[in-house]
Order: sequence, then C-alpha cells, then structure tokens
Amino acid sequence: MAKEKDLIIPEIEKFKNEYGGNYSDYYIGITKHIGQRLVEETLFEHQQKGEYTEGNPTYKTECNNRDEAVEIERYFQGKGMLMFNPRSFGIEDSRFIYCFKMTKENKENILLENSVEGKKMRKKLKDYKDFINGK
Repeated sequence: MAKEKDLIIPEIEKFKNEYGGNYSDYYIGITKHIGQRLVEETLFEHQQKGEYTEGNPTYKTECNNRDEAVEIERYFQGKGMLMFNPRSFGIEDSRFIYCFKMTKENKENILLENSVEGKKMRKKLKDYKDFINGK
C-alpha cells in the first residue's frame, strides 16, 4: 500500500539513525516493480553487481507515484546518499523507493561503477554485447 511522502522521509531518517553511520554509507534508489517481491529482485540486481550483500539493512516502500519517489530520492541524495545515476528519473511506474546500508566493499563497487573508468567499462561491455547480438 502506497505511503505519503511526509511519512516516508521520517521513516528513512529513522532507518538511517537506527543503523548508524553517515548518509554516504547508504544507497537510495527507485524502481518500477509493482510488488514487494519484485523490489527484492531489484536488490538481487545490486547483489549481482556487488553493490548489495544479502543481509544489508534495507528499507523499502511504495510511494504514491514516481514524482514523489524521485523527490524523496533526490532529497536523500542531497544529504549524501549514493545512487547509480544522478540524472535518472526512473520511468512512469517507478514508484517504489528502497534504501540500504552498504558494506565497505559494496560502497567501493558503487563508487567504481560511477567513476569515469567504470562508465568506460560499462560502455565497452554494452558495445561488446551489442556486437555479439548483431546490433
């Protein structure tokens, strides 16, 4: 069930305070998936990239709409939480927001992926996959 933005922001603050650390120790993101189980699949994608470890403290909930999810995401990014793409606004159905406390290794992987070298590596991998798939 969707929650109001005014309820979600204090919940995320409480979550962060409960597990401690700085805002930069947390990752925040939005996803389009329409069910809690599918939000967990989003976390599985982070796990595959080494950004998330099973058992990382995690907060997840459904917002009323994408605009509110983006607003909450941007609010916490402004406080220092990490994200994958600062220019992304998700897609129309991206109304789930999730946040997790990273381990040191998870954080290093996200920072690497967002670095210039990481972006070059992703482009090369995409170009290679496109070549293999005949695109």
